Amino acid sequence: MDDSEPISRLHSATGGDRYVPLTPRLMPRAHRPHLQAFLRFARIANRIASNPMIGPADKRQRLEALQAALDGTVGGSQFNEEHTRVARALRDSLLATGIPFDPAHHLLQGFIKDSMDVRFRSWSDLLAYCRYSAAPVGRYLLALTGEDDPRAGPAADALCMALQLLKRVRDAKWDYAERGRVYLPEDWLKDALITPNRLNAAAAQGQVRAVLDRALDGVDRLLVDARPLPRAVRSLRYRIDTAVILCLAAQWARHLRRQDPMARRLRLGFWPQARCAFGGLLTGLAGGR
Repeated sequence: MDDSEPISRLHSATGGDRYVPLTPRLMPRAHRPHLQAFLRFARIANRIASNPMIGPADKRQRLEALQAALDGTVGGSQFNEEHTRVARALRDSLLATGIPFDPAHHLLQGFIKDSMDVRFRSWSDLLAYCRYSAAPVGRYLLALTGEDDPRAGPAADALCMALQLLKRVRDAKWDYAERGRVYLPEDWLKDALITPNRLNAAAAQGQVRAVLDRALDGVDRLLVDARPLPRAVRSLRYRIDTAVILCLAAQWARHLRRQDPMARRLRLGFWPQARCAFGGLLTGLAGGR
């Protein structure tokens, strides 16, 4: 992970492969230990799922054991000591805060799927994956911060999923070249009469460009669904944070259309980030609900 990249500063909880959104930089001190417990748990899961030295079946077994440790159904003697300690810390945090275990369970399901030799037959399959691999972090944060507006959950899901997909578009070439992963719908590739090998091209041209733009069309629809989020939260801190993140996501979507993500690893410039920071502040001050 390159910490200089705007998406990763949104924040990458898993320490590398996956950008996890909606981690506020204005987090109140009382919430920080609980957030850190959740993020440490996510990093351990990512470390297992992304380890090239471990086979898919072994990864699944280890991730399921991590869930068992979280649920308190195994002891330290049956599991990696560090993993057990991290899982127990999150368990204690969830019990102390009264936050449901569902976000952690769902995140683990996303890692389990990502650890297998997965393919996505359709856009619906890809969205279902994102609901497990990205959306749980947003749900966890809403629960931690006590935000209960009924608009907030679906909007946070949409923003989390959009950010996940933006990274998948940005890194489509490298996901395939380095990990053999294709995070684009197979039926779209077939419609375009291309194979995954085309993702190794030096540039996104022709039908490859069309498939990437089709994915960005889907991201744009998700960002429309995410728009209510800043005004659906009570906290000024979170209203500003979510407004900035939503703006940055839209900037990234435009940037990926205008530039070639297969020619080089793209970054967002200073001025788009500055505009989003200023706009997020104005949105936050404008009030919510």
